[in-house]
Amino acid sequence: MNINLNLIEHINNGTWLYFVFDGVVHIEKYTGKDPVVKVPADIDGIPVKFLEDGVFLENSIVEEIEVSSGVFEIKTNVFCKCDNLKKITLPATVDFNGIPFGRNPKLETISVDPESKHLKVVDGVLYNDDMTFLYVYPAQKADKSFTIPASVESVRDYAFSCAANLEEVTLSEKITQLKYANFFQCSALKKVNFVGSNLNKIGTWCFAETGFEEIEIPSGVRSVDANAFTDCKNLKSIIFPNTLNQLMEDWAKNVADLTVNVRMATKGKMWQADWNKENRKIVWNFGTEAAVEAGGPAEVITAPGGGTISFDTEEDGGEVIIKKYTGTAPVVEIPEVIGGKPVTQIYSKAFVPAKDFLTEVKIANSVKKIDNTAFEDCKKLAKVTFGTDLQQLGKSVFYGTALETVILPEGLTSMQANCFCDCPNLTKLYLPKTLRSIGGAVEDKSANLHFYCGGEKKGPVWNPSWNQNERPVDWNVDPASL
Repeated sequence: MNINLNLIEHINNGTWLYFVFDGVVHIEKYTGKDPVVKVPADIDGIPVKFLEDGVFLENSIVEEIEVSSGVFEIKTNVFCKCDNLKKITLPATVDFNGIPFGRNPKLETISVDPESKHLKVVDGVLYNDDMTFLYVYPAQKADKSFTIPASVESVRDYAFSCAANLEEVTLSEKITQLKYANFFQCSALKKVNFVGSNLNKIGTWCFAETGFEEIEIPSGVRSVDANAFTDCKNLKSIIFPNTLNQLMEDWAKNVADLTVNVRMATKGKMWQADWNKENRKIVWNFGTEAAVEAGGPAEVITAPGGGTISFDTEEDGGEVIIKKYTGTAPVVEIPEVIGGKPVTQIYSKAFVPAKDFLTEVKIANSVKKIDNTAFEDCKKLAKVTFGTDLQQLGKSVFYGTALETVILPEGLTSMQANCFCDCPNLTKLYLPKTLRSIGGAVEDKSANLHFYCGGEKKGPVWNPSWNQNERPVDWNVDPASL
C-alpha cells in the first residue's frame, strides 16, 4: 500500500502522532511520556490497524508496551533502540512487515496471545507461526547457551543483539545467511557452533562487539561483510575457509592482535583491496605443511643519506605489495625483492606518512602498478625515477608534490585522472608512446608545464580533457633529449 504522506493530515493528540487513511488509523509516533504504554484498539472510534516505521524508535522512556487486539501490522524499527524497554505484549491479530526489533538491552519478556496464527513464543524467544523465522531473543534472557531450532531458516536483523548472558549458540542447519547485527554487542558470546554446510554469508555487524577469542568460519561461507567482527577486543585468531570469495574492507576494525589464518594459498577474487590495511599477520594454506606466514614490516634498511627504509607489506599470489612506508629516510629506493618475492605494487597512500620529509624516490623495475594517491601531498617530493615494468598509474598518484621533470617509462599503458594535479613546479612531463589510456585531466595549477609525447598522436583512450589547460605539446619526442 503506497500512501502519499504529503497529502494527508497528521494528527498529534498528545500521546500519538497518527493519520487516518481508508477508514483506519496508522500510528506514526508515540509522543507521550508514560513508561507503561498500551497501543489502543481505536482512536476516537476509528480502529487502529497499523504501527508505521519507527513508532517507538530510540525512545528511552518506555518500559512496557502492550499492543491491543485488532492491530493488524507492525512495521520496521517500531521497537528499535528502546534502551529501557523490558516487556512487550502482542495480540493474536498482529503480524510483522519488516524488522521491528533491534538493540533492546533490557528486554526481558515477549508474550503473544496463544491464539495467534502469525507469531509464536517458545522458551521466551519470538518466532513466526511455523518457526522458520526467529525474530528476537530477549537480551536479558538468563540462559548461557542456546540452540536455534532446526526449523529456523532465517535469523532476522538484530535478533540476538545485546544478549548479555549468552556465551554459546548453536545454529540451525537450514540457515544460509547470518544477517545484519544478528549477534551485535553480545559481549559474553565466545562460541558459535556451525551446523551443516548451508551457511554462505556473514553479514554486516553480525558479530561486532562480541567476546570471541578465536573463531573458525566454516567451509561454504563465501562472503564476510564490513564490520562483521569490529570491536571484538579479545579476538586473537580467525580461520577463513577455502570457499571465502569476498571479504570486505573494515571487516574487523579495532581488533589489535588478530592473526588471520586462511585455508587457501591466496586471497579470494573479491577480497577488497583494503582487507588487511591493519597489516595483520596472515597464515596462508593454514593447516597444511605448506603454511606460509606473511605480513608485518619488511627488513629495516639504513639509508646511505641517513634514516631508515622500511615498509609494511602484503603478499598476494607470491608477489609483494608495499602498503605503507614506515621508514624515516627522505631518499628512498624501493627494492625489487622483499622476502625472496618480487615487489609488484605500491598501495594507495603508501607514502603519505612521509609527506613532510620525502624528497626523492627510485622505483624498482619490478613494480607494475602504483595505486591511487600513493604519493599524494608529499609536498617535498621533487624527483621520481621509474622502473621499466610500470604499467599502471592510479588517480592522483602524485597530487600536490614538488616534481619538476617527470619521464614516464615506455611500457606504461594507463594513467588515471589528476595524476599530477596541484604540482606547481612541474615544467616537463613525458608521456610514452605506449600510453593508451588517460582517465581525465593530467594536471592543474602547473602554469609552466610542457607536455612531451613519444607518439605521433594521442593514444586511443585519452580522455578529451587530458590537456584541459591547453599546455604546449610536442610529439615524436625522444625522452633522452629531455
